Amino acid sequence: MAQRNSYSKKNGRTNKKPSSSKNASPQYGHKKGNGGNIGWVLLLIVVIAAGVMGVLYLKDLNSDGASAKSSNPSNLTQEEATTIVETAADDVLSKVSVTFRYGDKSWNFGADDLQATIDVQKVLAEASQSGNVLQDYQSQQDTQTLSLMLSKAITVDRQALVDALSEVQKEIDNPVVEPTIVFDPSEYDYFEDKNTPDVDMSRDMFTLTEGQIGYKMDYDDALQQLSDALSMGWTAEVTLKVVEAYPTITKDELEECTTLVFHSFSKISSDNKKDSDRTHNIRKAIGFYKGLVLMPGEIISYNETLGERTKRSGWLEANTINQEKMLEKALGGGICQAATTIFNAAYMANANVTNHHPHSWPAYYNDFGYGMDAMVNWPTHDLIFKNDTEYPIFFNTYFWYDTYGVAGYVDVDVYTMPQKDAEENILHIRPEYKNIETLDPEQPIYQEVGVDEYLDLVWTLDSEKNKMVATLREARPLKKYSVDKVWYKDCVEAAPGVFEGGVEVDRKYSHTYTYKSFPAIILTKPVPVATPTPEPTPDGGASG
Repeated sequence: MAQRNSYSKKNGRTNKKPSSSKNASPQYGHKKGNGGNIGWVLLLIVVIAAGVMGVLYLKDLNSDGASAKSSNPSNLTQEEATTIVETAADDVLSKVSVTFRYGDKSWNFGADDLQATIDVQKVLAEASQSGNVLQDYQSQQDTQTLSLMLSKAITVDRQALVDALSEVQKEIDNPVVEPTIVFDPSEYDYFEDKNTPDVDMSRDMFTLTEGQIGYKMDYDDALQQLSDALSMGWTAEVTLKVVEAYPTITKDELEECTTLVFHSFSKISSDNKKDSDRTHNIRKAIGFYKGLVLMPGEIISYNETLGERTKRSGWLEANTINQEKMLEKALGGGICQAATTIFNAAYMANANVTNHHPHSWPAYYNDFGYGMDAMVNWPTHDLIFKNDTEYPIFFNTYFWYDTYGVAGYVDVDVYTMPQKDAEENILHIRPEYKNIETLDPEQPIYQEVGVDEYLDLVWTLDSEKNKMVATLREARPLKKYSVDKVWYKDCVEAAPGVFEGGVEVDRKYSHTYTYKSFPAIILTKPVPVATPTPEPTPDGGASG
């Protein structure tokens, strides 16, 4: 029989791994790092299992086996001795068993699964130098001594053991499932029913699903148990420990995030209602924010969201403030009203507004107060805010129409987890502004123009100057406002998303807006010379 350096059990009698039912919970996924963590532990296992006692190597043999006979006290031939060791090795390997248990489930791995082998020649050399070990085993007088030698000589493939434990972990582990919320306001406006505007239709926009507890096998504990068990022999049983993992938020908490915390709205002036192109631009602008979900840590830029305002991208011309501080038609005119309404919604939801700018003069103060407008311009002036809270923020945008079907208000509803104090009182934010500086504008600038120019302006006579005058640009004083962000508890909901009164519980400085001054521009032209009335033509009378 040819000599072999190692022996593995492949005779069909290997313990087969029983099938186990899969865990009903979703698979969690084994971390790649665990394979590396097992390295030094498994190396220790192999050393303990294979090297508890020294093994003598068989000396060189002559081809006729004479040396083997002379060194074998049992007077067995080399072939007989090898057969005995291989037979015993087969029996020892058949008992190799690593079993993992969890609840009513078990996973068993035998010699073939673990690629277990025995170095027959090393054991043969040791047994041949130890009296009548082989003969006693053959005669059944002493089977334990040789079996112990063989057990100590077992080695397993490290990766096979890693794979076995990983296979078990895959069946046990299942990921924690966070509750989810789907927000779809495409078919819903807050004031959906125009006849009963106080009816809250918002809940229909949210769909929530329950979360699930996750389970994760304690990998390090399994390794330690396996190491301890294998140090005592190659029949090991490991009772697995499993750690529960819980969702970071409950469904009930997530449902609280569907609370309407502020209804932001700005009125479209009677003059602007007549400008359908301006209304088109506002509708287009707020459409980008309809259904927006701003997750914790996310940032949104108004300019990046809307893009450059070009005719090709669908923007129309409407009044904007130009660099001369006068109104003129430009693409995208009106979107500052959309930006201002969105700005106030984000501000009241406690988003961190990192970039916002005042207009050339106070705007939308009747809707939100001084210092709470947001001027945007591509690409120089932006509106940027970030969700620094722990919860998602949801935006719904739309127009409110009057009974004649004319857009009367720009509306932005914002939903999120209500802010609370230490006593779980719900808090609401309101800005508070204070005028900290006012400067009168400089003297008017007079510009002489031609008699036939600016005929669309209203011209009046300035008797002191003996000139006709018209105002091209109104004077604006410098006004500086400091704004505080103030938190109130015990507020009263005067209308859906509109909160009044309450007790102040906190106040922080927010920002300062400066509306710069500029003088009026007065156009002048000569007083028109009166045209003399012609003399009436004498009537010669009628002939008889």
